[in-house]
Parts: sequence; structure tokens; C-alpha cells
Amino acid sequence: MGYGASFGGLAALLAMLNSCAPGVAVCNIDNGFGAGVFAARVARAARGRTGEAPEPSGH
Repeated sequence: MGYGASFGGLAALLAMLNSCAPGVAVCNIDNGFGAGVFAARVARAARGRTGEAPEPSGH
């Protein structure tokens, strides 16, 4: 896949779909909105488990 056989992006799409594990988001460079939505869902799920916002790591 990749350089020799792109098929209009189909090869890249199939590679992403075949390599995805449950709970892993795949966003391309043009999907900043989708990435933001996924980040908000992760933050909301983390907050729901403990009932409060997670502490900042400080790194």
C-alpha cells in the first residue's frame, strides 16, 4: 500500500480500518472537528468515572 497503489485514497482508508483497535480514533489531517469531538467524549467519560475533573499532570 502507499506509494504504488493509492486507488484514490482507498488503500489508506482500508489500512486505517484494518489497523484500528476498539477505542482508538483515527482522524486525518482534515478532520480537526472529529478529533475535537472524540477528545471531548474522552474527557467527559473520564469525568463521569470519578465524578470530578481529572487533575492536570503538571508535565
